[in-house]
Amino acid sequence: MVCQVGKSYVCNEWRHDLITFSHFLKRMSSPDCSGNLTYLAQHPLFDQIKELREDIVVPEYCYAGGGELQSLNAWFGPHGTVTPLHHDPHHNLFAQVLGRKYIRLYHASISEDLYPHMETMLSNTSQVRGLCQITVQWLEQMYF
Repeated sequence: MVCQVGKSYVCNEWRHDLITFSHFLKRMSSPDCSGNLTYLAQHPLFDQIKELREDIVVPEYCYAGGGELQSLNAWFGPHGTVTPLHHDPHHNLFAQVLGRKYIRLYHASISEDLYPHMETMLSNTSQVRGLCQITVQWLEQMYF
């Protein structure tokens, strides 16, 4: 499987590693994984491990819009991984199994105000690393 290694995909030290799932789990359970943060993102894990897929029931309301399920992916990572401010091309249903994740949602109409990268690969990702309180307050006053 292809894993992301590093704190965030916008960091210079970030890279991809091709490793086995068992090696990934060893990295995750290492007492000091902070120097080698490994993150599984947008991975079709449930297609690869059928037993896990059998444990998942897609809620009926996911089909309410008349469309089909685009993909069923897994994100799997240790404490310390960061997902930068970004938007996804598909609607998502988030389920946190263990630990916690901070999520802040913004209306799609202000995407351009969040300083997206101009390059194609990162055009869905903000150039702002860790929104500062001033920026957040400005956005909230401006739009909410």
